[in-house]
Amino acid sequence: MNILVVYSTRTGNTRKVGQAIFDALPEHKTFLSVEEAEGESSFYDLVFAGFWAYRKSADQASRHFLSRMQCANAALYATAGAYPDSEHARLCLIHGAALLPSGTHLWGSFICQGRVDPASAARTAARYPMGHPHSMTPERRKRLEDASSHPDEADLERARQFALTVVAGMKQMGER
Repeated sequence: MNILVVYSTRTGNTRKVGQAIFDALPEHKTFLSVEEAEGESSFYDLVFAGFWAYRKSADQASRHFLSRMQCANAALYATAGAYPDSEHARLCLIHGAALLPSGTHLWGSFICQGRVDPASAARTAARYPMGHPHSMTPERRKRLEDASSHPDEADLERARQFALTVVAGMKQMGER
């Protein structure tokens, strides 16, 4: 099985998770940024596509890649400042999956918390006054503080296990 692991990153979080996925996979694998992978996905049996969460979906470069992907099989992974069990994280994965071309089989998705670019957080804090839905509330500050230590080793181990589960599932379906 030929596997492509792609990533888009702003702070290094998604690349780090992608590297953990790549390292867990068997031979015949390639690791590229979404920009490097443009037009390459048709040569693979499975693509693990990684993005950083932006406005409850994938970042712009990943949206471009995902919507033009030419592989029949995909698995998504993402990083977000949000807690991984939150509604926001769930929507990021749903909206990311919706970008895949019709007929692409999604074998699974994974999201973990990741450090938010401090400049981006500062711009948000300056832009929205208290009382606005996007203002820098104490809860939001706590979430960003929690995110600053992620992805951690436990996140990376969950990513490795996710990768192995996806590959095992594909192999099992191929044996039937």
